[in-house]
Amino acid sequence: MNRRQKERGRRIVKTKKVWTVFLAFLLLLSVIGSAQTAQSDITLAHEHGEVKIQTNPEKVVVFDYGLLDALDAAGVTSIKGVPKSSRLPQHLTKYAASDYVNVGSLLEADYEAINALKPNLILITGRMSAFYKELSAIAPTLYLEMPGATYFETFEKNIGVLAKICTNEADKLTGSIANVKTRAAKIKETASGKRALIIQATDDAFSVFGYGSRYAVVYTDFGFTLTDEGIGKSSHGQASSFEYLAEQNPEYLFVVDRSAAIGAKGGAAALLDNELVRKMDAAKNGKIFYLDSANWYTVSGGVQSTQSMLGEMEAALGIAEK
Repeated sequence: MNRRQKERGRRIVKTKKVWTVFLAFLLLLSVIGSAQTAQSDITLAHEHGEVKIQTNPEKVVVFDYGLLDALDAAGVTSIKGVPKSSRLPQHLTKYAASDYVNVGSLLEADYEAINALKPNLILITGRMSAFYKELSAIAPTLYLEMPGATYFETFEKNIGVLAKICTNEADKLTGSIANVKTRAAKIKETASGKRALIIQATDDAFSVFGYGSRYAVVYTDFGFTLTDEGIGKSSHGQASSFEYLAEQNPEYLFVVDRSAAIGAKGGAAALLDNELVRKMDAAKNGKIFYLDSANWYTVSGGVQSTQSMLGEMEAALGIAEK
């Protein structure tokens, strides 16, 4: 064998080795990809009974902006249908794009659009609970509780359920819980003993909220002292007056503008611009805080919205996130 033939033989052997390594690499990628997209059936119990769900579903319809927020934060890409007829919060406006099917509003489903989409999973909360039967006839439908009186307990539970379903993003989902808990604990410690009220303004009226309400987190998990424990424990609050606010005279007054949250013209600041409010300690000391109404009213329970809520409490108390 001459020198040229030997050189050619070496090149052939080298090429074969390269191809062998390349093919092995492709096989490894295939195995990894298969593992990441692996699906299995799980059965979850919820308010309406039990539902069998396939993990890592390919087409998901989400009828709650808090759940949409949490899935979005984790990078879940299987969201295909959202209620665009309600006002999407600013940080979720990408779902207004034509890539996502409009399945109705937060209070009403477009069954024709959902049927055409053929989803593998529909996620709902309290606002759509009455339509569970109709939705479950289209696809597996899971009801999750909206955070309210036990905000962080429900938040952690819901994130855990989403992690069981979206196993590819499970670490990202559950990873958010520890940070939230740490920040909430610091807020609670700092807020202890500080008298507060949270109110919700709608047009030219407002309600106060106490324990057992949708905003009870201010007193329970964030640790502020409720000025009046006699406030009814209704989730929707108790109609109130400026005379009542002046009598209670909270150190901190938190305001949710419901009108602004649902896309109407917000007017909470103008509503509270009166002599009785100006005489309150909260007004005198610059402790009236207008909260991000969308996060508190329509996106509660999301990861990004909850972090924003924590940030507002930290700012009110003058403590920085670490």
